[in-house]
Amino acid sequence: MTRILRTWMTWGLLVCGFGSGFVQAADEPEMKRIAVGFKVQKSTGPNLQKPPKLAPELRALLQVEGKLVGRTAKGEAVIETQKRHADDLFSKSAEFGLRVSSEPDEFVPIHRLILSYDAGKKPSEKSLKMAGLKVVEGGDYEKGTFLVVEPIEKTGITHKTAVSLEANQEVTKAFPSHRVKLPPQPSKEAPKEADAEADADAAKATEKKVPKPSKKIKSSGKTSKILSYQSPNDPLFSRLWGMRQINAPVAWTSGISSSVIVAVIDTGIDYDHPDLKRNVWTSANGTHGFNAITGSEDPMDDNGHGTHCAGTIAAVGNNDFGVAGVNWDVKVMGLKFLDSDGSGDDFDAIRCIDFAIEHGAKVLSNSWGGYGEVPELEEAIERAQRRGALFIAAASNDNVNNDGPNPSYPSSYQTENIISVMSIDPSGGKSWFSNYGLRSVDLAAPGSEILSTIPGGDFDSKNGTSMATPHVAGAAALLWGRPEYKQSNWQQIKTALLQNVSKQSGLANRCVTGGILDLQFLGGQPGEPTEPVQPTPTGGSILLASEKFVTPIQVTDSDNVLKIRIALTEECDVLIRADSSITAAANVRTVSTGFLNEEDPERRWQGSARRLSVKAARWTPVVASYVVRLGSGSHDLYWKIWDEDSTGKTLTLNAGTMTVEAIPVLQK
Repeated sequence: MTRILRTWMTWGLLVCGFGSGFVQAADEPEMKRIAVGFKVQKSTGPNLQKPPKLAPELRALLQVEGKLVGRTAKGEAVIETQKRHADDLFSKSAEFGLRVSSEPDEFVPIHRLILSYDAGKKPSEKSLKMAGLKVVEGGDYEKGTFLVVEPIEKTGITHKTAVSLEANQEVTKAFPSHRVKLPPQPSKEAPKEADAEADADAAKATEKKVPKPSKKIKSSGKTSKILSYQSPNDPLFSRLWGMRQINAPVAWTSGISSSVIVAVIDTGIDYDHPDLKRNVWTSANGTHGFNAITGSEDPMDDNGHGTHCAGTIAAVGNNDFGVAGVNWDVKVMGLKFLDSDGSGDDFDAIRCIDFAIEHGAKVLSNSWGGYGEVPELEEAIERAQRRGALFIAAASNDNVNNDGPNPSYPSSYQTENIISVMSIDPSGGKSWFSNYGLRSVDLAAPGSEILSTIPGGDFDSKNGTSMATPHVAGAAALLWGRPEYKQSNWQQIKTALLQNVSKQSGLANRCVTGGILDLQFLGGQPGEPTEPVQPTPTGGSILLASEKFVTPIQVTDSDNVLKIRIALTEECDVLIRADSSITAAANVRTVSTGFLNEEDPERRWQGSARRLSVKAARWTPVVASYVVRLGSGSHDLYWKIWDEDSTGKTLTLNAGTMTVEAIPVLQK
């Protein structure tokens, strides 16, 4: 009778449920997805504990019956569990030191785990089976003491899996295997909300007492020294603002380095591109790298990202074709772990790192990343360090601080051979999208509107810290190949690059060095221009002039900040840049900075002005740039700041630099 009654009650509930539109069976529990993270707890001194065996995602799974679905950008585990378990965890979250939310952000799925073990103590098949896991095909990696595993059943990575791994003495670490995905191309201009957030963040990060301004000064009006150097005959060189920004042409005047191998770990490279082919690495078997996706040695690029990075490093210079890379005599090795969609497994990235160091690469260029830590990836980078290689890595494109609780990897690992790179735009300021970090990011390099090679023998412009990273990789190889640096180790190369940056006030609280990659030291003494020379009448020379002030000055709308006079012997494209910091009066909210070629403020060059939001008594970076075509003869160029609020108040500039470069127009 009891059995009959229970059956009737079940069917009755089902009938009632259907009548009300409810389709879930009465005895089937309601499921819910929750995001679970750990509150940050600082430990110091003798209380420091050994790093936990399980990744945060798996430790979160220990707290609740359910299965691991993925990971949010904030580093939280996304767990699917019964509603009653979720409610119970909510009530105990404070007791367990957890952050629990009921509506997870977008997340990256997790399907596999990486299990580390001590040499000679590989986890047995039986112990893995107890955790509901099996080794994936090719997941027993002979060059590292770890296994890549996945669930045996469709039930996924469950609470039982986490409990079993925690108890397994053969497993030393267990972390998710993350799927890396290239981010969408950032737009050239910042969204309004991103711009506002960046201004507020910069103001907060750099707020300090403003020094008392000195007596107002006027521009000297003298003709500045001219630094001349030969530019290559590549027809698209005039569009490579990044090469001029890092003073690559100055380094080229004293000779291009002998070949150093640079591994481009990315989507592969188009090794048949006519502007790359001469500088592509070739093995004894006639291959050009490694494809971790197929297991072959054919790294042909089917996406374009890797080829673009390779062109910035190694496009052949002075060949009367296309663009020029930072290093004209280098060998780029294609290492493909990202597919045609820009996606790939971190396990395959590890295999690419090991291939690179085994085949002699001295510089590893990595324009990719994510927000999940993988100890075995960090150990692969450490293997590269032990083999004497530098690991150049992009800081990422989310306009966030990598010093925060959820940094981007691999750029934020603590391994000493890493150089983490943020992006600047043509004005010399931080690209709106770029991640940054006073402790975690080393230096900046050009990453906005970067023209380079793409598959099929073509060229295109892209934005991202992905584009900044190969500038540094190419520079490291250029330095390493020079006779005076050939015997240097990776520490000495890294130190030389970081010590010789061009300091920028707008980057002072954004990265370790507070500056931009600068190769001028390879063509002379840093910051000391050579004796003035006359530009050649046949074209091919790049002219550089500068003016600066270091004592604070005060300006109003009627004042010019600085003036430079240049003398051109032929028609040129002139690039003007300005860099300073401003403190506004109490009722000034918006200013503009720009350039003109006469003192009349109404005749400023259309398009040269940049609008900035400022806050009273706060230090705000001011950077601007503009390109204008000028004919032969003398030109007086002025840098100016306008009060857009029309209050007529005085603005204080704490220090500033104005520079001018002139590139002769190519004659058809």
